[in-house]
Amino acid sequence: MELGRLDAMLDGCWDKAVKGNTVSITAALRIAERRARLLGLDAPSQIEIGRLLESPQAAQLRAALWDALAAWPEARDKVDAVLGGLANE
Repeated sequence: MELGRLDAMLDGCWDKAVKGNTVSITAALRIAERRARLLGLDAPSQIEIGRLLESPQAAQLRAALWDALAAWPEARDKVDAVLGGLANE
């Protein structure tokens, strides 16, 4: 539904934009930016892994993972090696 609205807005300003109308160009660019955000087309500019790994949710996830892997010690050892010893935190 939202994409349809964006299409309608872009249709309304497109002809003027391609003819050089700066207000319409600005509108068309803003519509394109909104569409990209809505569709997840923009890559994140920076991912802060450190903060992610330090979050309470990450600690809960690690604990649940280690509990689930308790039945498979060799798998737990491999996961622990990949994550650099985070299993022991």
